[in-house]
Amino acid sequence: MKKPIAKEKTKKKTLKKAVKNATTTKKKLVASKARKSVKKKKLPVRTIKKKKRPAQTVKTRTKQAAEKPQRLTVVDGTRKVPVPLVVEPYPKDYTGLPFLTLIQFRKQPMLVVVDNVDSELIKAYVLDLCGPERVDEEQVILAASEWYAENRSNYPVSIEFTRRGMTSATARIYRTFDVEFVSRVIGPVPEFPMNTIKSIKRRRRKAVPQGVEVNMHGSNVIPLDQYFTT
Repeated sequence: MKKPIAKEKTKKKTLKKAVKNATTTKKKLVASKARKSVKKKKLPVRTIKKKKRPAQTVKTRTKQAAEKPQRLTVVDGTRKVPVPLVVEPYPKDYTGLPFLTLIQFRKQPMLVVVDNVDSELIKAYVLDLCGPERVDEEQVILAASEWYAENRSNYPVSIEFTRRGMTSATARIYRTFDVEFVSRVIGPVPEFPMNTIKSIKRRRRKAVPQGVEVNMHGSNVIPLDQYFTT
């Protein structure tokens, strides 16, 4: 009777081992399924809201204005009144051409023939530019000398150049100079008021009074034979 008891014990042990193995395999399967399900589940994407930064004001560097010569005087601490341009005469020992003018513009001297001047600008023909611009300097000086001798008080030298057909050539040496940057002027500076507008007075039309006879002609012109007889 001992042998069957031993067989039953061995059967029980094998059953217990099988149950343990089954439980461990179940646990492993459950764990693997859980991992797979975790992998399959997509995590929600978190949208990060960017905070809008206040617009920063960019400080642009303003170009420093060119230093102007000290030709401005302060009146009452509030207004700035420009000093009028002082024109110096020729020195006593000067024996050159009488229509040439020396202008010192931005500390640079220039030999010019002044065309016209006003309260803001000096308009002139620069003789120093005749060489670089390929302009016949002798022809310019000849025309300017004849203009100065005959018509310097009637019209500017630019009109003399146009009369001689020299406009295209002299336009290349024509320059304008801001009076505020001119520190010295020696020689003649002709001034012609070219921008003045003359006012014309016009009479108003008056109505013809009653009782006055009006003779209407074909062209509204009274024939001369009514006034002149042969």
